Amino acid sequence: MPVVSVIVPVHNAAAYLDQTLGDIRRQRLRDIEIICVDDGSTDGSVALLRQHAADDPRIRVIEHEHSNAGAVRNLGLDVASGRYLSFLDADDRFAPDMLARLVAAAESGSADVVVGGASAFDHASGARQGLAFSVRALAPGRTYEQAELVEAGLFQAFFGWAWDKLFRREFVVEQGLRFQEIESTNDAFFVYSALASAARVAVVGRTLVFQRVGVASSIGNSVRRSKAGNLFRAAAEIEARLERDGRHAALLPSFAEWLIGLTVWNMERLDGAELEAFVELARERLLVRFTGPDRDRISPARAEQVRLLGASQSELAGLAIARGAELDGVYRSGSWRASRPLRAGAGLLRRLRRVR
Repeated sequence: MPVVSVIVPVHNAAAYLDQTLGDIRRQRLRDIEIICVDDGSTDGSVALLRQHAADDPRIRVIEHEHSNAGAVRNLGLDVASGRYLSFLDADDRFAPDMLARLVAAAESGSADVVVGGASAFDHASGARQGLAFSVRALAPGRTYEQAELVEAGLFQAFFGWAWDKLFRREFVVEQGLRFQEIESTNDAFFVYSALASAARVAVVGRTLVFQRVGVASSIGNSVRRSKAGNLFRAAAEIEARLERDGRHAALLPSFAEWLIGLTVWNMERLDGAELEAFVELARERLLVRFTGPDRDRISPARAEQVRLLGASQSELAGLAIARGAELDGVYRSGSWRASRPLRAGAGLLRRLRRVR
């Protein structure tokens, strides 16, 4: 049995596969299997995968008709045999000691999940930027019990992507964890369910993954805008599992903060018909609930954002004028930092005023 099964979903990533697979093949931890699942690529990715497999017997190539990243990750999960699971993207880069450090943290802390640090780099310029929100409010270099994660705010402590994490395979199988087979936000259910079920989670204080940004062919980029409503599908499954496992009450404030925050994040990036459709979904899923029975489980700032979903256009216009006056006063004072929450609120108001 290999120490780690590395599962890589691939869709039209031929331009990056040599770098990505090169990084994986050169990992200092040699006892790994590399499962590449092609998701109906049309750009020569399969040929490149076969070339790498011919050179390295640790690589297994599975071809699948085009579906989504969740479906192909599940295919890889079904055939994985390693003690641990790593789900990596086909266009990212990885430190040579990434798997060795993640496994060492898992072994020393008897952790079900390990989270490493990450950095982003621009595809065109190569410029790097930190991803501080990959791990927040938790000191690196130690292992946390589940109660500590609840206290820290589990949904704020970690981001819901899989590629900066290592999972103990026996734990994943015991928990019956699968990726949602949807076009976007398909890893949130798997990741947050794992974090909420884990007895212990280790945090490694080193940057181990370098996420490539600004790539149109990345498996999620082409559908993220048009399928933004999948956020609510993921949230529904996460919440159902929390309720089933008896963790809902303890984690509801953190979950609600995450859900409302991502709703606002999506609204600030959508426009036109996509924005209108998403706002309608947001009103259905959030407005009654968080202005009523669960109002006391969210912060005043989030409560105001939810309330604005139901505001009339005349009220929004008045608020926009008032917010503009506040911003003008802050700018005149020279305090750019103080303007940040006001600017965020102004952005939300502008988006809502575009919705009929």
